[in-house]
Amino acid sequence: MRIFTFIITLMAVLTAISNCGSTKAVASKAVTPVTQHIEITLAGDFHDVPSLKHASDLVIHGTITGVADRTIKDVLPFTDFTVSATDVLYDPFHSMQASGGAITLHQTGGTINNTTFIVDDDPLFVTGEEVVLFLHQFSPGHYYVLGGPAGRYEVKHGTVAPINDESVPLSGSPSVSDFIASVQQIA
Repeated sequence: MRIFTFIITLMAVLTAISNCGSTKAVASKAVTPVTQHIEITLAGDFHDVPSLKHASDLVIHGTITGVADRTIKDVLPFTDFTVSATDVLYDPFHSMQASGGAITLHQTGGTINNTTFIVDDDPLFVTGEEVVLFLHQFSPGHYYVLGGPAGRYEVKHGTVAPINDESVPLSGSPSVSDFIASVQQIA
C-alpha cells in the first residue's frame, strides 16, 4: 500500500513540475490567432422563404448551445454545434420527436491549432446565438443549413433578420412570432 501511495505522490509531483515548465514555455511565446477564409460553392438556389421551406427537412427557431465536435475531412475543418430548439416551424418527418429537442448542426469551418477557417459569407455559429434555421438532415439527428447563409437567420431583440446579403431576403424585420406564423402558413 505504501508503494502505491508513493507512486501516486510521485506522479502528482512530476505532473506539477511538468505543468510549471509548460506554463513558462507557453507564457514566453505569444501566439497570434490567424483567420483563413475558405471559398466554397453552396448547393441550392433559394430566392424566397417558400422555396427554402419546401427543400427543408426541418425548420427550427432555437439557440446554439455549444460545440459538440470538431473534425477534419479532406483537409477541410468542420465544426458540429448543438442546437436546442425553442420552436419547430416545420418537421414533415417528425425528426424532432426522436431528438428530444436538440440536434447536431454540421458547419464547414473551425479552428485547427491557432488558425480559424471561415467560409466566406457563412460565419461560424457562436454559443448563445439565437437563430431560425432551414435544415437538411444528412444522418439521423445531424443537419446542415440549406444553402449556407441562404437558410440562416439571426434573432436579435425579438426580430428575425438575414445574417448577410447571401441569405434569402425578408420584407422588413418581422418579429419572431410573425415569422414563425408565416413559415407555418406556407403550403
